[in-house]
Amino acid sequence: MSLADNPERGHIPPELERIAVYEYREIHIKAYRIIYQIIDNDVFIHCILGGRRDLQELLEYKILR
Repeated sequence: MSLADNPERGHIPPELERIAVYEYREIHIKAYRIIYQIIDNDVFIHCILGGRRDLQELLEYKILR
């Protein structure tokens, strides 16, 4: 709920920033990474990952698939 009130509080995931993708943000809640995107006044959650999950590996898998 607080993400809807203050979506800019998250930061750009370093794995995405390295490849010049700036439209996604992330926040950390307990042991999870929540990757989301802000479009107009809406917040779209794209994935919730366990904190140990390697986002770089996941991106490579999705791209190669």
